[in-house]
Amino acid sequence: MYREWTRTRFRGTEFVWNCALPTLPRNKKTVAKPQNVELIGNVTVEERVRRTLELGPKFCFEPQLKAAEALAMGRAVADRVPEAEKPRCIAECAGVISAACRKSRVQVNGYAENTRYLVDYFIERKIRPLVADKEGTFALLPEDVFSEKAEQAVQKHLKPFVGKPVEVKKKLVTILQEMNLERLCAAVKKAGHNE
Repeated sequence: MYREWTRTRFRGTEFVWNCALPTLPRNKKTVAKPQNVELIGNVTVEERVRRTLELGPKFCFEPQLKAAEALAMGRAVADRVPEAEKPRCIAECAGVISAACRKSRVQVNGYAENTRYLVDYFIERKIRPLVADKEGTFALLPEDVFSEKAEQAVQKHLKPFVGKPVEVKKKLVTILQEMNLERLCAAVKKAGHNE
C-alpha cells in the first residue's frame, strides 16, 4: 500500500512539474559579441589569429588529453558497463584513440587550434599582444613600439632615485627588523649597495 502511494505521489509530482516548467521564465543566454582587435603600427595578422583574439582574453581551448590519459578514461568507463561487454568497450576505446592519434589535427571553425600556436605566431613575428581595456579588447603592437611605450610609462610614473644607497639600506634594515623579518634582513645586510 505504501509503495503504491509513493509511486502515485511521485508520478503526480512529476506531472505537475512538467506542466509548470515550460511556463517558468528562462534566463536569456547572452551571446558574446566579438571584441575588436586593435592593430597598432605596421602589424598584420592572419584571419584565424584575429578571429581567435576576438573571442576575448577569457576564452579558452578544450584541454587535450594524452593518449595514455584517454585510454585510462576509457578503462574507467569500461568498469561501469556489464562484465560481458567490458572487453568490447575497451577495444572500441583503444581503436578510437589510435585513429585519433594518427589523424592530423585540423583547424576548427576558422579559429587557431591552441594557444601554443598563438604564442609561436607572436614570437615569430615580434608582435606584443596587450589587453587594451576592461572589456577585453586586444591591442597588437610591434616589439619596438611596445618597448617605446613601456619606457614612456616608466618615465611618467616612476621617479628616479636620489639619495645615498647606504642610508636607504640602513632604513630598510630597520624596517625589516621592526617587522621581525630576520631572514630577509640578513639577506639585505649581506647584499652589496648596488643590488
